[in-house]
Amino acid sequence: MMLFELKKAILETGYKQKFIAELAGLNEKKLSNALTCRCQLTESEKKKLAEILDEDPTNLFPEVNREKLNDETDEKVKDSRGRY
Repeated sequence: MMLFELKKAILETGYKQKFIAELAGLNEKKLSNALTCRCQLTESEKKKLAEILDEDPTNLFPEVNREKLNDETDEKVKDSRGRY
């Protein structure tokens, strides 16, 4: 699996992946590993990449949407005492 939207956004800039990684304060290897889902980026790293690429983080990182959906679902199944 790969973060296709992130990879696409990087390619559309015309810059090398290494340059984008450096702008985000990452090393090239970490960005490469994140693109191929071998490591996770922190929320601040995701935000920085989205800012550099002038994109919405939820478009670049699909799990952001899934996390929000899971949080909403979890809230609905809790009982009055906050238990599941």
